[in-house]
Amino acid sequence: MLGDLDPSKRKMFIVGGGISGLLCAWRFARAGYPTTVVEAQARWGGLIQTHQLEHGIAETALHSFLESPLVHQFLEELRFDRVEVRKNSRARFIVRAGQPRRLPLRPHELLLLATRYVFTSFPHTPADEMTLKEWGDGRLGAAGTAYLLNPFLRGIYAARPEELGVQACFPDLLRKPKKNKKLIGPRRMIAGRLGSESLIRTLVERIQETKNAALRLSTQIETLPSDANVIMTAPAYAAADILKTSHPQISELLASIRYVPLVTITVFVEAASIAPSRGVGIGALFPEAENSRTLGILFNSSAFENRVRDETSAAAYTVLLGGSAQPEVMAETDTELLVRVDHDLRVVLGSGVRRLSAKITRWPRALPLYSNRLASTWSALSSELKNAPGLLLFGNYTGQISLRGMIETVMALPLLPTP
Repeated sequence: MLGDLDPSKRKMFIVGGGISGLLCAWRFARAGYPTTVVEAQARWGGLIQTHQLEHGIAETALHSFLESPLVHQFLEELRFDRVEVRKNSRARFIVRAGQPRRLPLRPHELLLLATRYVFTSFPHTPADEMTLKEWGDGRLGAAGTAYLLNPFLRGIYAARPEELGVQACFPDLLRKPKKNKKLIGPRRMIAGRLGSESLIRTLVERIQETKNAALRLSTQIETLPSDANVIMTAPAYAAADILKTSHPQISELLASIRYVPLVTITVFVEAASIAPSRGVGIGALFPEAENSRTLGILFNSSAFENRVRDETSAAAYTVLLGGSAQPEVMAETDTELLVRVDHDLRVVLGSGVRRLSAKITRWPRALPLYSNRLASTWSALSSELKNAPGLLLFGNYTGQISLRGMIETVMALPLLPTP
């Protein structure tokens, strides 16, 4: 989160009713602050939506997230109904040479990686200029970067290592491990029992229960209140439009933040058509070296219960395509996309897999690009916000791209002292 609360103002005015706005609203309303949330659309949740289809559920964005101790505390207070990833479905795969593999590196590549990681010093590039490709090439070597780091980053950020900044994504990589580092506790992968949109519904219900919040849908912002702390949780490009007149420098910086496109396709296949021992686990990632437009495939119904209506007849998978390197997939027809999907499903699930149905969702601006430029933009925004106490920015572009990270940020927010 960027910016600071103005202690002279007790009211909270939150712009944006996506997950980040609702998290802030819950935190402040629950603590007793008069809180208003305005959302331009006719529904809460932003990108997060769960479709109930013939064979099961299809998520448009969030599928699962990590539950750390702080996230666990939040979910318990929220009384959110969730399920943990199945114990026999925790394997992760990376595709190499057309086959899903739990260990994609060959023995000699593993040996070289281990040797390099232990005995090679950090690259000499300044921290604020170093890309994750430079870090990977220096610490992991060519094979480790191509078949471990590249698919890992494409799966999280939908971008290539050379586009991502170490300082933006993983600043701790450049810090030497500290002795007696504080234990952060175990993390487990979870999902909403009834889908991700159930988290949105639960948040709205709990916020309303506080009696301290006003929630307004289909509301356009013309002017910002002067008697409240204003927390902008809309995407950077939307926040830029709202702040264009009142805070032109901040608006210009927000408008410069680049987003990458993403296509998510939830596919239901015949359970009996999946090859033996295939498709069991959390998912499979596709390195760029495999020349596929698929970033990864999530094994929805293998990982979590309640993803399909009848597990004996159907299985659910979500295919992620596009990203920063392949914006052209946004222009492909449904037929063209499904041809690609069918091919990569055969790679992961076996040549005989048969598709039953599919739900396609296109996001032209899905995720902010966590580049070195974005890290520099954070610094510039922080400087500008010092001159605007009571104006804060929060979202997946302000330093935490994951839901776990956003929840932890909100839970750690210092509340204003009681007057």
